[in-house]
Amino acid sequence: MSSPIAGGREKIPTPRLPITMTFFTGREERVGQRRAATWAQLAARLRDPGLRANSHKPNHGQWAFATFRANRRGLETLDTVNGLVLDYDGNPDLSLRDIRGAWSRWAFLAYTTLHHNRADLATRRPEFPRWRVLIPFTEPIDRVQYERVVRWAQLRAGPPGLLDSVAEPGRLFNAPLKNDQYCYDSNHTGAPLDPSMVLAELLTLEEDAAQNQARAALETSMPTLSSSFGVDELDGGRRRSLISVAKLPGWPAGPETGHGLGKHLDVQLGGGIGPGYVLSVGSRGVGNAASGFLQQFVDGLALRSASILELSEDEDTRSRSVITPIIMLTEAGPSELTWRTLARWTGTDQRLFRAGNASARLLGLKLNQVERAFNQARAALQSRVGQSRSLIRLVQDLPGRGRDMVEPLVERVELWRRELVEEHRLETWPVVVFDPVEQWLDHSRTGIHGVNELIEVLARAARARGWILLVGTESLDESDGYSALTRLPDACLRLQTPDAAMPGTGKSQMEVEVAVLNNRWGRDEPPFPRYRWESRAGRFLPVSVGEVAAWWEDESGEDAEAHTVMRQAPQARPQARTPQLARGGESDTSERTVPRIDPPRGAPQRQAPQQRPAPQQRPAPQQRPAARSRAIQANIPPVKRPTPRGQIVPPVKPPKKD
Repeated sequence: MSSPIAGGREKIPTPRLPITMTFFTGREERVGQRRAATWAQLAARLRDPGLRANSHKPNHGQWAFATFRANRRGLETLDTVNGLVLDYDGNPDLSLRDIRGAWSRWAFLAYTTLHHNRADLATRRPEFPRWRVLIPFTEPIDRVQYERVVRWAQLRAGPPGLLDSVAEPGRLFNAPLKNDQYCYDSNHTGAPLDPSMVLAELLTLEEDAAQNQARAALETSMPTLSSSFGVDELDGGRRRSLISVAKLPGWPAGPETGHGLGKHLDVQLGGGIGPGYVLSVGSRGVGNAASGFLQQFVDGLALRSASILELSEDEDTRSRSVITPIIMLTEAGPSELTWRTLARWTGTDQRLFRAGNASARLLGLKLNQVERAFNQARAALQSRVGQSRSLIRLVQDLPGRGRDMVEPLVERVELWRRELVEEHRLETWPVVVFDPVEQWLDHSRTGIHGVNELIEVLARAARARGWILLVGTESLDESDGYSALTRLPDACLRLQTPDAAMPGTGKSQMEVEVAVLNNRWGRDEPPFPRYRWESRAGRFLPVSVGEVAAWWEDESGEDAEAHTVMRQAPQARPQARTPQLARGGESDTSERTVPRIDPPRGAPQRQAPQQRPAPQQRPAPQQRPAARSRAIQANIPPVKRPTPRGQIVPPVKPPKKD
């Protein structure tokens, strides 16, 4: 920025207004010297300070726009205040036009401070414009009057956030120093500020400020739909791609999407998750399956982000990529979380990493098998798994609990988000995980009411800031009263033991069904996704959609494909009209007689077309010993009506048993 003085701004003669100030040689000095100067002399001093700034901020003296009794600095000895000092250094969009527009009615001198357009390492402030403005008074005022002037200046300065601060009475300022960024401006056509006129204008400004505050509160608490969502938001949603829960990186020698939760659940959740998505996960009768389910998902998201940071070097690829840093609030410690991750990665029992050498006796393994598992885990921590763990933060402590902890949590999450965006230049969606949410309740509001209150505040914060919120709970049942856990999230999942197990479940794994209790963007009716849960290794292996659909059709007698894929059955293809051969124009539905036409002599004889073999009938499912449905309980096989080709007709349900 070039200095405005170079353009000939100061052409009108400066007023001969006397200015009284107090100077000190250093901040430690308590007694200063009172000096008088004219407005023109002060302007000349600020236009060319004559002192060059070095690499550090030297001590070239301080000054105060006030006088003190016996020249001894202090609020108790403050005598008069002779001018107003304003600091503009907290807004990156500040321009000199803003300063001139606010104070052009009065005489002022403006100059830039030492850290103008430079980062301040001491206060961790970025490269903001930093201006200091001096406005003289027509006459000196006392401390009480100055407080009214300060309030008036804060309301008069412009939009909130533009003015950083108004100097308290008697504050010391460093002498101006000149560097390559130094700028100066002045206005000598205006009059000095009359403090007696401030009181009348202050009342009007306070009324306007109250109305503006009420208007801002209205727009914040009750915005119109047009201001909340318009064309820009629509275009942003068109460019956005949801994160698929089915496609997440896998583990060695496993499926490519091993950490994914399967296509079935991905379709039920509406094609994936995105900013503002809230998911609650609980369990019933399956131990800590919900916690392991969440951690597999979280580890998969972290691995996905690590892959993006490693491979997305192309600018076009990076502009379309999204990373998901993880913030975990869980009752498990770092060691337990790491053991779970390594067990899933290596396919071994997670108890092995806790027991060490004792695992040979505990699990019946040989020492070389134990050593091999630890070597695999060590290699994982030094490669992709270790890189993904740098994108996971574990919350150890926060000030307050319950709803009181949400505000400090927001500050820390948004701070880390800004750092990641600045470092990687990628769109960032923080994933905040509570597992279980009961761990972080306010001790004075435990139980159902405490959970509901915390979920409401967390869901509001997540949707306002574009987080992905994953909430685990110790229990999730319709009778528990956790209405917020089932009502507020976009989807509510409950891991449970299925009524009937699918074939192929061995002793080392357990079958788990994920029931969808509530779902905003998809189905919440069976057949539900199913998983083979390897509880020792912590792996959830999704069963394919076709396998679940076929099993459901065999078991319940209902067409699962009609539930999962087709909401409306297609119309049957119309039958071909038969030619009218009979007398009277009636249709002849009998076989049509076609006259034989012999081919000419010497022509090759046409072979009769071969008949297609009849399609093999699907064998009827074997009846299991345990009753699986009402039809089986009543010993009545499910009845299906014959359907025309291309039409799906729901089956006739068997009569209920008396």
